[in-house]
Amino acid sequence: MSAEHRPDVLLADSGYAYYPRTMIRLCEISYDNIDHIRCAVRPLGLNVVWGPAQLVSPFDISFSLMYIVHRPDPDEYTVVIRGTNPDSCKSWIEEDFDVGVTVPFDQLAPHAPADARIARGTFRGMNYLLQLRDPRTHMSATGFLRQVDPTFLYVTGHSLGGTLTPTMFAYLNDVLYGGGFVHNMALWSFAGLTAGDAGFNTYFNSLFNPEFRWRLHNTLDIAPFCWWSLPDIKKIY
Repeated sequence: MSAEHRPDVLLADSGYAYYPRTMIRLCEISYDNIDHIRCAVRPLGLNVVWGPAQLVSPFDISFSLMYIVHRPDPDEYTVVIRGTNPDSCKSWIEEDFDVGVTVPFDQLAPHAPADARIARGTFRGMNYLLQLRDPRTHMSATGFLRQVDPTFLYVTGHSLGGTLTPTMFAYLNDVLYGGGFVHNMALWSFAGLTAGDAGFNTYFNSLFNPEFRWRLHNTLDIAPFCWWSLPDIKKIY
């Protein structure tokens, strides 16, 4: 569906189909060796302008990674969040599986309502992402985006990255635009788990057109049912 049919979300490219295809490729690239990411995005007509940046455990295993790409015409920035590193127990235990306790989202985004809460694992994952610094400039992703003031700003991620995509979207909306309805932001989440509770969901949906098709998943994948509907996992196969 073209952007003109979605007046509450403005996309830089009028062809909606371009975005899911490009975003999933950026997500795939995020799992590459960190030294290969810059070269891998260039065939897409994009350039890495921040990062890639990662956090590494004492066992030299990467457990958090993010980068930002730029499409010069029409001044479009995309934040790409990598999913779980299957070799990282820290990712599994501290982020994916830590869902029994929730944390107020306004600890990250001051303009969020008090009843918007996210899973402690999601909160921890967000804090890891906010700790990341560009290896060349030592600038945070938030500081970089404030500096460039994007015309269009998008967020994408797969798996754990897909879980953190809505919270990163809401966080950037808060710190860059004051936590209100925006026209210049969009997101594409692939196979993400539930990030927060009903209060967070209500707040998140208030930030942009809730009919925008932002969440994509394989109907035979169990991850999108975690953790909001575990009984449905039994019905997949």
